[in-house]
Amino acid sequence: MALTSAQIKFLTEFYKKASQICPIYGLKAIGAITAQAMCESNWNKSKLSNRYYNFFGMKCGSSWKGASVNMTTKEEYTKGTLTTIKDNFRVFNSLEDGIKGYCEFIRGLSRYSNLIGLTDDETYIRTIKADGWATSSTYVKTLTGILKNHVQPRCMSDAADSIIISPDENKTADYYPTYDGFSISLVVALRTVGADFSLANRKEIAKANGITGYKGTAAQNTKLLELLKKGMLRKESF
Repeated sequence: MALTSAQIKFLTEFYKKASQICPIYGLKAIGAITAQAMCESNWNKSKLSNRYYNFFGMKCGSSWKGASVNMTTKEEYTKGTLTTIKDNFRVFNSLEDGIKGYCEFIRGLSRYSNLIGLTDDETYIRTIKADGWATSSTYVKTLTGILKNHVQPRCMSDAADSIIISPDENKTADYYPTYDGFSISLVVALRTVGADFSLANRKEIAKANGITGYKGTAAQNTKLLELLKKGMLRKESF
């Protein structure tokens, strides 16, 4: 699978942040954790990930006291058969918050205690599956593939810094600066980063980011603002 520039950006930013946070909690298999996040979040394309910063599909359970959202998901209780369910999932406020939430989740359940201190990524993947993290019968194979094909060459090799985005991939990787303010207005946020915030230009920005038929609705503006806050809002192209 060839990655888009947005996927590469998310991968490398996640790995960097996870490398800073996870070891504090005794979680050292950063490659495996990153592969897990890419899989569970569908490379940050899932609503649970890109809107609620829950990159691992963590459900609330009885102990969770924070914000939550009810969403539809699929579970493979019987091999080869997917069952659609609705459940409550944990909500976080940022990339850092989501990674910390994962670490605290792992540290908070005794069944995952065997993950603490593991440094081998493939061992971590096999162990977390055996511990009951996922119902998918192909979970280990999927995560190992992501680890070997994307995480290791992009983030963990000696040449990783020089191949994060190749020249060809960077042709369309033209993003607006990250908006780190507190306004919930897309217009204000675009103005802050020096962008043309007119309706006509917002239509072009929306088109560049996969939103067709832009009319300035709350849902459309929220999506664009979320991308801008992550530094992942593509500039318009003419």
